[in-house]
Amino acid sequence: MIQTKEDLKRYLAADYGRTELGIKGRTLRGRLCREPYYLFWRYIRALRMEEYHTSQDGAWHKLMHYWWRRRRNLLGEKTGLWIEPGSCQEGLLVWHPNVIVPANARVGKNCTFHGNNVIGNDGGNGAAATIGDNADFGIGASVIGRIELADSVRIGAGAVVIRSCTEAGAVLAGVPARQLSKNRSEMTT
Repeated sequence: MIQTKEDLKRYLAADYGRTELGIKGRTLRGRLCREPYYLFWRYIRALRMEEYHTSQDGAWHKLMHYWWRRRRNLLGEKTGLWIEPGSCQEGLLVWHPNVIVPANARVGKNCTFHGNNVIGNDGGNGAAATIGDNADFGIGASVIGRIELADSVRIGAGAVVIRSCTEAGAVLAGVPARQLSKNRSEMTT
């Protein structure tokens, strides 16, 4: 969670650094043509600003919290994103629309969503997943329930993960998802 102005700057720099906006000419084209990557960045920026103002005291910060929450909601309608404040660490990257991350989920640093991804609860107590750093969600991948995923886990396209995976670097695929390999290098040989 973003607590200070320095945290906010660090989060925004990490999020921006993972987008296409750092490539020469992409920022202007993104703004003029309303490219999806530009709209996703605006959503993530609004999310981070809301997180910052939520953690601060005072009438001004309360007003700004509602301002950024409204901007996030409006951008979410356009992009199909619904990521609750405080659920994702720095370095968040979204490639395609329709990503849902609830407030009680915990997603580590440098997480990548390729679109149509859901981190959901089990429908009972409302508890959601805890996901490590450097996770990569393929198109349509979902994580359901109170489970834990280790660092550097890759979830294949269309996979539905319903069991914890504590093996760092594991590749998960299928419905329900199962572990295909113990690390990424095994998949390429």
